[in-house]
Amino acid sequence: MNDTNAQLDDMRDEEREPTSAEVLRERRNAAIGGKAVDNDIHFSLPLTKAFPVLLVGAVLSYLASSMGSKLGNQMLFYGGRWACSLLFVAAVVVWFVSRSQAKKITAQRNEEKYAVAREIAQAKQEKAQAKAAKKRKRRRK
Repeated sequence: MNDTNAQLDDMRDEEREPTSAEVLRERRNAAIGGKAVDNDIHFSLPLTKAFPVLLVGAVLSYLASSMGSKLGNQMLFYGGRWACSLLFVAAVVVWFVSRSQAKKITAQRNEEKYAVAREIAQAKQEKAQAKAAKKRKRRRK
């Protein structure tokens, strides 16, 4: 009995038509061109691979700074603090630079991928506008 109910539910899901929200979302994605940044592209860039190394360096320099403060070593304390701050800022800059590179590459790929979908959507829009213009002419008569 449960198997037949599950099969009926599966059939209903397959047969159902997409809701207007789903259709609008698909059209918007086709018009926009997909995601802004593809994670596969982003994580394959060399700068993104340097990001965790910079973060680990920042954490290690923070640990050295805290150890210098406990030992009373001023040079280790201040040097570790400066190194931690600089490495963290460098990590943030590297992350955003790699993200902007990934955005450009993703935009190029999406442009090629969704060019056909944009043309179809534009043709449909022109057709709808022509149809609306015909209706207006009919109403004026």
